[in-house]
Amino acid sequence: MWLTAEVEILLAQQNAHWQPHQHDTFEAHLTQIEPFVLYTSCLQALYDTKFPAGEEAYSEGAHFIRAEIKRLKNAGTWPLVLPSLTELFSD
Repeated sequence: MWLTAEVEILLAQQNAHWQPHQHDTFEAHLTQIEPFVLYTSCLQALYDTKFPAGEEAYSEGAHFIRAEIKRLKNAGTWPLVLPSLTELFSD
C-alpha cells in the first residue's frame, strides 16, 4: 500500500509541473507512457530520492525498492536506458 501512495506522490509532483491550465493533457500523456517504463522510472526515483542513505535505508520500503530493482536487473528486464520521471513528462 505504501508503494501506491509513494507513486501517487511522484505523479502528483509531475502533474504540478505540467502545464497548469491543461490538466487533462497530463492524464492523456500518462496513458501514452509504456507501463513498465513508468514502473521502473518510479522505482528509480524512489531509490534516488527516498532511500539514498541514512536510517531509512534499512526500512521495509527501502529493502523492497532495492530488491525489486535487483530482481529486474537479474532477470534482464531492467531498461538499459531509463528515462527519469522528468524526462517522461517533458514536452
